[in-house]
Amino acid sequence: MTIDPIAQTLADALEQERAGDPNAALEAFDKAKEELPGSVLLNSNRGLLLERMGRYAQALLSFQAAAQLESNFRDHYKAGNMLLFLERYDEAIKSFQQSIACRDDYAEAWVNQGIAFHALTKNDEARRAFDQALSIDSAFYPALRSLAILEASIGNGSTAAEYYERAANAQPELLSAWFELGCARYKNLGEDQVFFEREGPEGKTIQALDKVIELDPTKQGAWGRKIGVLFRLVDAAHATDHAAPRAQAQTVSIFPIIHAELLSTIENACIQFPQDTWFADRKNDALAMTNN
Repeated sequence: MTIDPIAQTLADALEQERAGDPNAALEAFDKAKEELPGSVLLNSNRGLLLERMGRYAQALLSFQAAAQLESNFRDHYKAGNMLLFLERYDEAIKSFQQSIACRDDYAEAWVNQGIAFHALTKNDEARRAFDQALSIDSAFYPALRSLAILEASIGNGSTAAEYYERAANAQPELLSAWFELGCARYKNLGEDQVFFEREGPEGKTIQALDKVIELDPTKQGAWGRKIGVLFRLVDAAHATDHAAPRAQAQTVSIFPIIHAELLSTIENACIQFPQDTWFADRKNDALAMTNN
């Protein structure tokens, strides 16, 4: 049985890389390229190897060589990615455009083209590229996240939070998606008005942070931000309860309810992070509030 030399080279290179010798794998590709200079597959896979090695400029040349031999969406796209890494954004846009010309329903190429536009502060072009990706897949996480980052970068915090929410719902098991949503909502909390409802800004922020803690209880930043929101609510509740002392007999005091949640959260954080004095200090702050 005749052995396909390209398939054999790919197998040998993969074995050498898995054995911890990527340079030997690269030599296998280079030797095979001398014997089969017109192989798209060899150039493309050589580029992938170089990309994994972090040698982006050389990987770019391999992807470009593959695309020159046979114009195809994947190698143009990979070349564009290398140009992104190299911060050659104008060239990256052209490469992604070539990928899209080969396959216009490739959402990844639209998103990365948008990222290159955003890097050049061409925000309208970036938004159109991201929107095009969403027209292909309305729940495409990279497009939703990229739109969130774009809107945040131009000061549209509430719109950014909406996109982060859609991104989190598109990837409900992705910790970073919920953390980014929680952080976006945290940043958007107003300085004056505080809402005690579960579906208010504070309540929705806590829900996102609770999801982070559910997925990974060791995510320290989520605990810290949740405690920050609860302190905000406790301060507002204290002010509300003392604003009309005559009405307290007719209404339920909300301070003890929220304060109990704050203290419980801090105590759980202290158990999770026993060496972190910040949480212990916050517990002392919370306990001191009952004396005021």
